[in-house]
Amino acid sequence: IKAISVSNKDDIIHAKNFAQSVDFLLFDNKNAGSGESFEWDWIKGFELDKPWFLSGGINSSNLEIILKNPAIKFIDISSGIEETKGIKSLKLISEIMQKIQKLNK
Repeated sequence: IKAISVSNKDDIIHAKNFAQSVDFLLFDNKNAGSGESFEWDWIKGFELDKPWFLSGGINSSNLEIILKNPAIKFIDISSGIEETKGIKSLKLISEIMQKIQKLNK
């Protein structure tokens, strides 16, 4: 997995340069691990012959927006399920999984 640090739309476009060398790409905010997202509109219409993940600031409150974008197949919800930095919450994991199941029906 190659993580792409996204600070502008060009970072997403240039990620295609890595597609032949990796199995997956992961698009994250330039401040990885911060729980902050980048401008998700930048990935609208983005096509790649390689599976990719969306990461950065994903949580149960913005999940519906993400799941409406058919291009997004994989998400990384790491910080979105933390009660404090680095500490995962079973309650938040359960909440986000229930929301994913509900939205996918």
